[in-house]
Amino acid sequence: VPLPDVITLPLPTFKYHKNPLKTGVIKEETVICDCCGKQSSYKYDGPIHTSEDIYEICPYCISDGMMYKKYDAQFSDYYRGDVDEKHIKEFLHHNPGYSSWQTNEVPVHCKDFTEFIGYVGYKEIQEMGIEDELQDQILAHSEELTENVEKLKEALVNNGQIQGYLFRCLTCKKYLIHLDFT
Repeated sequence: VPLPDVITLPLPTFKYHKNPLKTGVIKEETVICDCCGKQSSYKYDGPIHTSEDIYEICPYCISDGMMYKKYDAQFSDYYRGDVDEKHIKEFLHHNPGYSSWQTNEVPVHCKDFTEFIGYVGYKEIQEMGIEDELQDQILAHSEELTENVEKLKEALVNNGQIQGYLFRCLTCKKYLIHLDFT
């Protein structure tokens, strides 16, 4: 049996997940893709919503929509907000998701999905200088902790009791955050 073709293309770019290597949803690892059957030096390591048992896929089959066409796959499972219909197909079927503790919710802003920036705790938010921009959003996620802001800040640690997922609007550049609680 001959070895499958080797994909030597650069990593595709994704509108809603611009740095998937940094977020860890795509890893530099050689795999034989279950979708296209080709060898790739990149492996997708995020959520896949399909009825098929798919384990090793390359990012090219996400980008070009082959995973969607072949397996009716999507890579994010929840969004909330008013989004223009033209963005839904690209977001659900041509864009990697992100791994989360519960539902990988993606905020909608300016009638489009937001770009996933990465996993953050309060320390990373402070280092980016966006603490004031996100404070009301953070407090709105947890009514039981709003009385004690310091307790909330202590718990919001990357891989801590509260995990933050940072997004940015592609139109107005506003930062948005989604939180998961243990």
